[in-house]
Amino acid sequence: VRRRARQQADAALAHRAELIASRARADAGSSALAVEQSLLFRQLGASLGFKRTAGVSGLVGGVSLTVPLFDRNRGEIQRATAEQRAAVRESQWLERAIAGEVEAEYQAADRQATRVAALQPWFLSRAEESRPLTLAAVMAALNVSATAL
Repeated sequence: VRRRARQQADAALAHRAELIASRARADAGSSALAVEQSLLFRQLGASLGFKRTAGVSGLVGGVSLTVPLFDRNRGEIQRATAEQRAAVRESQWLERAIAGEVEAEYQAADRQATRVAALQPWFLSRAEESRPLTLAAVMAALNVSATAL
């Protein structure tokens, strides 16, 4: 019974929609963290234009790059790390909750099976007692039907 409960729990863990979504959020959090860690240079800009000064025309171009001297995107990295950890913890909690639900249902089914096994002799004796009465009632109903036709 314990092995079958474990198999059912494994199947539930593989197919429960809320757990699949939670695992996807954890994967997305890992990807977001990797993106934030890779963003050392967050702002890169380029410009191109024409300039006319004292009747002379020229082409002007430029590149701007923000160099992070003091803040190396730590705030966003910390946020992404916290979100990723929260998603992983949620997935772990859901896994335990689902496994607990399956185990509780198996225990309830086991208790019910024990109760049915204990009551089965009583039900069978009652059924054997009522069988002749039921047959007599059916026969009487058939006789009434036959005489009415």
